[in-house]
Amino acid sequence: MIGESKRQFTSSQSPHRWIAQLLREDGDQTNAPPKCWEEVTEYACTHGLAGLVLHAVSDREIPIGDVHRQRLAESAAHIAARNLHLAHHLERIAKPLNDAGIDVMVLKGMALNHLIYDRLDLRPMTDVDLLFRFDDIQEACGVLKAVGCVDGEPLLREDFFPRFYYEREFRPAGAPNVKFDVHARLFRPWRYRNVSLESFWSESRALTIGDATVRVPGHEGMLIHLCVHAACHGAGRLLWLLDVHRFARRYADEIDWLAFVDGVRSMGLAWPTLVAGRAVDDAFGSSLPDSVISELDSETPGWADRLALWQAPRDDQHPIARLCVDAVVGGARKDQMAYLGALLVPQRAHMADIYKIHHPGWLVCAHTWRVVRAGMRGISQFIPRACIPFRHV
Repeated sequence: MIGESKRQFTSSQSPHRWIAQLLREDGDQTNAPPKCWEEVTEYACTHGLAGLVLHAVSDREIPIGDVHRQRLAESAAHIAARNLHLAHHLERIAKPLNDAGIDVMVLKGMALNHLIYDRLDLRPMTDVDLLFRFDDIQEACGVLKAVGCVDGEPLLREDFFPRFYYEREFRPAGAPNVKFDVHARLFRPWRYRNVSLESFWSESRALTIGDATVRVPGHEGMLIHLCVHAACHGAGRLLWLLDVHRFARRYADEIDWLAFVDGVRSMGLAWPTLVAGRAVDDAFGSSLPDSVISELDSETPGWADRLALWQAPRDDQHPIARLCVDAVVGGARKDQMAYLGALLVPQRAHMADIYKIHHPGWLVCAHTWRVVRAGMRGISQFIPRACIPFRHV
């Protein structure tokens, strides 16, 4: 029976499309209920949209079965509890940073939960993204360690962050389920490593979290970051597109759209911003002004920008391709060669972490295994899961 009901969706009535229509701020208030709530509920809970869907369904008085309503409510309650938990731990580490005179900026979910989402159960967070000025990074990391945070994922090299990589992971020792991603730069692709953050800081605003103070980007900076972040992850996740849609519409009268376009151009981010803008418009209707889309569309992206953005969503699954793309579009040759050298020759501590058996010649074996593992990640999508032993490694 459930299988039959799932087949009732057409391509234009998929859960993705139906939920997008439901969550549009100017959406049709007579939006018809789907023929398969099972599929909608599963999609909403899997993609972090349960609270948003439940709130919209209740607000529009769309009939829904008790079983599906209960499942959405349970998922939304989990979102609220986790958001509160993360905010508590953010306050705990932000206060010592304040005392040390170090500015900390919160990005994405934590910022948006205080700016455009007025309920704790609406916008989920898996971690807290923190941006520091480049010159403050080392001191900020020292403060985090002093208050009990420990390194998350091991670094390839001690100098890999912040010189080469854009973020570093920390976890409070007493709360391993909490993750702080400390950013020295905004975007992961190596091509965007030199994006200036001066305007992000100069136009940022203060935000109070309990007894601590953090900063959030200004309107134009926030929208640029949301667009490029969504584009670098494929511009397909509905939640991130919704962030752009709601932020753009909430602050439409306060955003300096000319400054927004000028900022995007000066940072070399016209292509990813346009890709995200088109995806948002396709999912939720007009979000960015037509004049902004036209201005961005008039910028002809070069092959390097297209290649970098094509690869960005594939980085985790295709590490070797990522290395090749970074080598081609990385920019200044000196920095590029240093970056590639750091990727190709990790320090011994990192190799010991991925290759646990110590014996004479273990380092050569570790490097061989690292290359093999990277290759397996690249081809694994073409091989049935059951055919790959130890796929979790």
